[in-house]
Amino acid sequence: MKSQSLNIAPLLPLIQKPARYVGGEVGEVRKDFREGMLRFCLCFPEIYEVGICHTGSHILYRAVNDAPSLICERAYHPAEDMDALLRERGVPLFSLESKTPLGDFDVVGFSLQYELSATNVLEMLDLAGIPIRSASRTENDPIVIAGGPCAFQPEPMAPFIDLFVIGDGEVILPQLLERIRISDLPRAEKLAELAKMPGIYVPALYENIFEGNAFAGFKIKPDAPFPVDAVWVKDIEHSPQSDIVPWVEAVHDRLSVEVMRGCGRGCRFCSAGWIYRPVREKPSERVVEECSQRLAETGWEELGLLSLSTTDYSGLSPSLARLGAMADKGNFSVSVPSIRPEHLDSAALEVLAKVRKSSMTFAPEAGSERLRAVINKDIDIDGLLEAIEAVFALGWKTVKLYFMVGLPTETDEDILAIADICARADRIAGRSRGKVNISISPFIPKPHTPFAWEAQIHANETSRKISLVKSTLSRKRMKISGRDPFQSAVETILSRGDRRVADVIERVWRSEGGFAAWSEYPDSGIWFDAMRELELDFEQFIGEFDTSKTAPWEIVNKGIPKAFLLKERKLAYRGEFSPSCKDRGGCRECGICDFSAETASLSDKNFSVATNPSNSAFGRKPRKQRVRPIQSNIIRARYAKTGDVRWLGHLDTTRAVIRAVRRAGLDIAYSEGHHRHPKIAFGPPLPTGFSSRAEFIDMQFSSSINSESMDALKSALPLGFDLLDYQPVFKQAASLFDSIGSALFSIALPENLFDEGFCEKFDTLVASEDIPFVRRGKEINIARFYIAHAWERTGGSLMLKLLLQCSNEGSGRPDEFITAVGLEREVASSLEFVREELLVEHAGIFYDPFGRKWGSWGERYGR
Repeated sequence: MKSQSLNIAPLLPLIQKPARYVGGEVGEVRKDFREGMLRFCLCFPEIYEVGICHTGSHILYRAVNDAPSLICERAYHPAEDMDALLRERGVPLFSLESKTPLGDFDVVGFSLQYELSATNVLEMLDLAGIPIRSASRTENDPIVIAGGPCAFQPEPMAPFIDLFVIGDGEVILPQLLERIRISDLPRAEKLAELAKMPGIYVPALYENIFEGNAFAGFKIKPDAPFPVDAVWVKDIEHSPQSDIVPWVEAVHDRLSVEVMRGCGRGCRFCSAGWIYRPVREKPSERVVEECSQRLAETGWEELGLLSLSTTDYSGLSPSLARLGAMADKGNFSVSVPSIRPEHLDSAALEVLAKVRKSSMTFAPEAGSERLRAVINKDIDIDGLLEAIEAVFALGWKTVKLYFMVGLPTETDEDILAIADICARADRIAGRSRGKVNISISPFIPKPHTPFAWEAQIHANETSRKISLVKSTLSRKRMKISGRDPFQSAVETILSRGDRRVADVIERVWRSEGGFAAWSEYPDSGIWFDAMRELELDFEQFIGEFDTSKTAPWEIVNKGIPKAFLLKERKLAYRGEFSPSCKDRGGCRECGICDFSAETASLSDKNFSVATNPSNSAFGRKPRKQRVRPIQSNIIRARYAKTGDVRWLGHLDTTRAVIRAVRRAGLDIAYSEGHHRHPKIAFGPPLPTGFSSRAEFIDMQFSSSINSESMDALKSALPLGFDLLDYQPVFKQAASLFDSIGSALFSIALPENLFDEGFCEKFDTLVASEDIPFVRRGKEINIARFYIAHAWERTGGSLMLKLLLQCSNEGSGRPDEFITAVGLEREVASSLEFVREELLVEHAGIFYDPFGRKWGSWGERYGR
């Protein structure tokens, strides 16, 4: 397929957080394309900070790139400003690794994690120039595939997706892509052949059948499977691992290590708990080994042990014991997503208490014991309150409690029981000066659960129930948040709808674009308006479903019989608990644990867990040098920041460098106290988009280091950062911020400015004592930042050397002076700005932060 690499540099100065789009992070894989290879773009329909956290995408990224004949690159939904700019400039959506337009890939795949991201998928397809409907695509368009939890109910998205991967993707996805690569069949025939693979659903081979206005089943083409069996791997111990360390601070800014997949609790409302069955665990020894290895490779400061219910992981206690012993030495913290109180012991809490966060989460879900039996959430409230007390005693500041309203058989008495639990928790918090935050969400009936057929209560009734909790607790100090009930109704429609809902999704997208479903964006009423325009009755989708009829999600067979789910539903209405899988002693009652099934045979492939060599040295071999001891434990280093990393903001840069120090294994000193920080001090911030050959950093080590240690740091720095020099600093030396007073910039100017009198205009401007400029909405006089300038001509090029104040009392920006001359912002931002030096002045003579003489301005530039 044709391919081109886009030049996105002109766009980056015009948007916020341009580092979202440049790629090149630690752990990224870049493979050279060769004839015959297949190019796959893995797309996440959320912005970078959200998508980069998704562990499943990292596993797939590694699994595909491990195949020699396959290339996997990434794309995320652009933020609003970039979205608008791409449309304005006619630039197609592109991959991070090679900046290739999505339309030039052979296959484009979406991870469907959340129903309300449906419009984002359409937005990304449209930005890429790919027809949003499968029926409109030609042989020249990529095959569009999708997977993830929402693929277990594919019908609302079926008209937009050529092929769904149902189940665990790390084995089936590379096999699928390889078959696509070697196939020379026309598009439609190729898809029909791929449908014969386990776990593959091709919507074009099926039609929805309706009786009147009601969904009645499927019309199936010959040889198409029905239902489509989900695939799963029985061994996650050797799943491929890949960690991409984000440039921009992620929503979950930590290393996530999967310790267990699936959940055996059987909460009757929980979609993930049922579709990710059976429970598969990694041995504790493997978890600890993996954590140690991946922390060393990435430099993360926090480690998250990931699963649907981590405190049910049988290896948690031994894992935490060993990780806790490692954490102090390695200066990292350990966290888990949420806690079941019966699994908390003092040793585990002490390890978790070191996490650099202030809150602990518990999810009782229902207020009364009766209703917890209905939903099969077996939590003892007295034990919960004891756990909350222990959490506050160990230093946590906040406890979060999650509840639902609108559950089957719920009464106001159950709602008031929520308020009672919260009030008791608040009294405990008051004794420790802590606080309790309450989150209340409407119940959403999800496919493949025992409650899949239940009705969702109306939005007004949901609001009343949430208000009942709030009014009962109105005098308490706690924060109570409730999710928008109308948005929850939209989620129910997208969760249980048939293919008619695709028309609703498209109409909303055409009206509002991406992010149309989110509460901070347009009102959820647009969804109901679209349904009315399409003459669809939303009651049909949020009301109770007839269990005797085929439901849209029954196109997929998870492996748990419908009869078993209905049995669980009956137990719910009788108020009876069902034991967890662990308590059943290896029971196979639900049917999913038939490890001899054909779907399980996909896990026969053994994956290598060898590290990518580019993760450590980034393709550069360290030079062999004589090891020299350094007679100080404080080192001042100078480094360059060039190429794509110039688009990292100051905080992004500090994180990237600190993580490089950790990857290098340097014995950095840390502050004292509960939340320890590395003793690393950076010089003045560099404006985003500027290159630099004069970035400085002071690092204090716990012991003396040698030149070999600094070589390790040089190798650990990401591409675009380069360690240029270093020397010891003694404690009496002034800090970088206290000593640096000015910065020298060079600006390369295009030839067309020569004839426009730019030099004369600039000379006149800086001679003025008053240069007004609006910075962050406030007018300031930037003339006070000007020190000196000079012009350098070489052949047909012109270089401006500009010395500006850069100190605690304020700093000048060369782009502001350029703009003040009269250049348009976009023209000014397209220039190449380089910080050449940071300088310290003594009696008219400048020195660099190492104390080396730079000279006077006259000595350097003749005036």
